[in-house]
Amino acid sequence: MNQQHDSITLLEERATPAIVESLYRNGLLTEAGREAGLSMLDPHRDWGYWIGNILLTLGWIFILSGIIYFFAFNWENMSVRYKFSTIQVGILVCFAGAWAYSLNTLRGQLFLTGGCILIGVFLAVFGQAYQTGADSYQLFLAWTLIITPFVIISQFAPLWAIWLLLFNITVILFWQQEVSATREQEYYIYAILLFINGIALLLREQLYYRKVTFLQGRWIRILLSLVILIISFISISSLIMSHSLVSNALVLSALFGIIMHLGFLFHYRYHLRDRWVYAMTLISLSLLICETGYRLLEKFVANKVLDYLLLTILVIIVFSGSAYILRRKQVRT
Repeated sequence: MNQQHDSITLLEERATPAIVESLYRNGLLTEAGREAGLSMLDPHRDWGYWIGNILLTLGWIFILSGIIYFFAFNWENMSVRYKFSTIQVGILVCFAGAWAYSLNTLRGQLFLTGGCILIGVFLAVFGQAYQTGADSYQLFLAWTLIITPFVIISQFAPLWAIWLLLFNITVILFWQQEVSATREQEYYIYAILLFINGIALLLREQLYYRKVTFLQGRWIRILLSLVILIISFISISSLIMSHSLVSNALVLSALFGIIMHLGFLFHYRYHLRDRWVYAMTLISLSLLICETGYRLLEKFVANKVLDYLLLTILVIIVFSGSAYILRRKQVRT
């Protein structure tokens, strides 16, 4: 028999969970490699793996919530030294845990996330203890800047989501506390937020195409798309329902919102098919069409009974049409 067929190398065998477990037991595979291999080979049946990760994440959320509420309810009874020492020890423990478990594991990433959140708690306590008089946006700006290096090295999508949330809050608070926009200019903030989150979604999709591992989760796209659709809906709805003089800021933000809706319909139907984003966009457009119909009927139909009857018929037609489009197009992930 040919020597080539006497032995089968590991690379020639089909990967199975049993092989992964065997490699792990013999010390040829790390725990992180074992978890990654099992999740790729049998993601839907490995209930223990998923339940363990979910419980671990929930445990960290409850611990961090407990720390925050501990300071909130015991603030008056704690000395300044005790406040700072407790938080600093917590931050050090979190970073030490991230180093010990490595950022390639969920435990290490959760430790790093906990440390980043406690940095925000430290800044809040510092501002309260010494009455710095700083505006709220300065606290969130400092928090965002300080944790940026940790976010970059973490390669952990939830921590990136937290960073983006902090950045959005910073922009909103800066707009409210420093810009002092007039009533005609106040809607510019919606256009700014659409631009920021639109860029974030665009970067995510580009990195997704380049197979960046930690950004492959579908929930990231759905979350960013939902945020963009909500902001777009608010701006467009404000334009539709406005009874006063329409400002340039409102028109601009509504125009951005319409562009986002149309872009989602085209991109997530023909290029990167995603049923959830496509359905959310259709629902948002359906609501906006119904609002438009309500305003037109309110203006041109004097009879209230006929007004509500026509509006009911419009709602049925619009949402039935949306359901038909979803079934007919068969948008798949």
